[in-house]
Amino acid sequence: MNLLQGIIDKLDEHYPNVKKETRIGKQGISPEGIRTPCFFIFTVETQLLRQLHDFFLTDNVINVVYISDDKDRYNLEEIKLDLLFILEQIQLKQIGVTATEVSGKIVDGDIVITARYKVLLEKEKDQNIMKHLDENITTKRQTNSEDQSNDSYRKNLSKRVFRDTYKKGQRKVDQELEDQRIAEANKKIKDRDIENLKRLEKHDGNKTSGC
Repeated sequence: MNLLQGIIDKLDEHYPNVKKETRIGKQGISPEGIRTPCFFIFTVETQLLRQLHDFFLTDNVINVVYISDDKDRYNLEEIKLDLLFILEQIQLKQIGVTATEVSGKIVDGDIVITARYKVLLEKEKDQNIMKHLDENITTKRQTNSEDQSNDSYRKNLSKRVFRDTYKKGQRKVDQELEDQRIAEANKKIKDRDIENLKRLEKHDGNKTSGC
């Protein structure tokens, strides 16, 4: 949407030989160096009001200044009235846009028309933003996949470490039990040998007493 271009097109229909300008110097509109007659068209204010979803209502205030060497008040009043009717409605992409307010005044021999246009627009999706979002989503998915792989690796590593620790601990326990069984067996053998030795000594003592 270009409101200024729509206004220029409408002025061209009625004032084709009058120059139209949309660029204004830092010091504003200066008669010096201007080839008259001419129109200066510029935006005074624009407001953006969200409606539904991606639709917005733009509230635009436009000024159209007509500068001419003809300073006759009667002629200026006629031109002013003509411009009020001309700018009351413009075309934007084959759609008629009607001004909600149109006013005019004469300031130092120049005609100043102020018109307010409200236009409903649909916000266009930025392909670069959508591409950026897609890249972010893809990167996030890759990151999630990598994170899941890392988590799986860490879990498997933890399981392996646990199994290795468990096996080492189990082997130690088994070795201690085996050592305990061996010690108990050796103790039984030793006790049995001592018992047999005592029996033998007792038997030998009985034989000596009998002689």
